Amino acid sequence: MAFLQKHWFKLAAAALVLAALWVVGGKYLKGDQIEWLPNPRPAADYTLTDANGRTVKFADGQGKVRLYYFFFSHCPDVCPQTTFTLSKLQTALQKEGLLGGQVVINSISFDPARDTPERLKEFSAPFNPVPGAWNFLTGTDEKEMAELAKKYMVSVIKDEKGNFGHYNMYVLVDKKDMIRKYFVVDDEFEMQDAVKALKALAEEKV
Repeated sequence: MAFLQKHWFKLAAAALVLAALWVVGGKYLKGDQIEWLPNPRPAADYTLTDANGRTVKFADGQGKVRLYYFFFSHCPDVCPQTTFTLSKLQTALQKEGLLGGQVVINSISFDPARDTPERLKEFSAPFNPVPGAWNFLTGTDEKEMAELAKKYMVSVIKDEKGNFGHYNMYVLVDKKDMIRKYFVVDDEFEMQDAVKALKALAEEKV
C-alpha cells in the first residue's frame, strides 16, 4: 500500500501509455499501406485563444487537414521534445507545399491557468511556428480543457504537484472533420510516416 501511495502517479502515467498503444492499435505504416482508424469519430468543436490573444474556432480549419497535439508548457519531459519534433514536421510539410493551405497544426494546452497566451507565445517562439499554419491554443477552464482532450482520445491526469500525465500523441483530423489516425510520439515514431498520412488526407476528395 505504501508503494502504491508513493508511486501512484508514475503507475498511472504508465497505464496511460499502455492504454494509448491499445487505442491506437496500428499506429504505424506497413510499407506503403496506411492503417487508418477502423471507426473514425467526429472531432470535437471548440473556441480557444491563440498565443496572440486571438479567438480560434474549430470551424476556422474546416476543409483542411488538421494535426492536434495536447500538451502543457511546464511539462518536465516529453512535451518540449515532441514540440521540437512538430517543428521538424512543419518544415517537412512546407517542403511538400502542404503547410497552411492544406494542413494546419494545432498545439492545445490543457493547463490554462499557467499557459496564458503570453506564456504560449514565449514557449512557442524557439520553434518558429508559421502564423496561421501552426497555432498554440489555450482555454480558460482546466476541467473543460481536460474534457476536450478526452474527446480527442487524449486522457489527462494531474498529480498533487500540479504536473500532468497524458497520452503523448498526434491526432489527425481529415477535411470532413473526422478523427482518422493517431501517432504515439515515442522512440519508434517516424516523421515520414506522419507526413505520408497527412499528405494522403490532403489528397482525399471531399
